[in-house]
Amino acid sequence: MLEMNAVELYNWRRLLRSEKNTILLHATASQTDCGYLIARSEAGRAVHTEWGHDCSIVA
Repeated sequence: MLEMNAVELYNWRRLLRSEKNTILLHATASQTDCGYLIARSEAGRAVHTEWGHDCSIVA
């Protein structure tokens, strides 16, 4: 298990060094995914409705 984690970290490090905008692309994708999950969850609907945000996802 530890070896697998080390290999994964090595691969991420290598990728991030070779492609400078990779971290931004993955961060943007993660933010989009999180927003989608929050909008689809009952708790997210309640919180965002309470705050007045429109969390509808256009597909």
